[in-house]
Amino acid sequence: EGVPELKELLYMEVPSSTEWSFDSSSHRFTPNYFVEIGKEGLKLKVQALSAYNGVMRSYPHPRSIEALEGLAVYRGVQAGCNYAEAFECVFRRI
Repeated sequence: EGVPELKELLYMEVPSSTEWSFDSSSHRFTPNYFVEIGKEGLKLKVQALSAYNGVMRSYPHPRSIEALEGLAVYRGVQAGCNYAEAFECVFRRI
């Protein structure tokens, strides 16, 4: 049977990482695929990420709860909904 064929490859957005690009020749995260998460999905995401004490920071750090909530709203506006997660689709087999 072997390895299943790759049909899609998405880069995920990582606050405090994907927005850093000082070298203009390097690839910047450019979202082109959005997933609506809704208010409950955002609540669950914040709850899950809050378990990572060594990863989360206080506001105004990009990995603060407030910044993550704001980013979900901003990505929602881009996607035409209230809250969304952004991805960059780099490969899709049709």
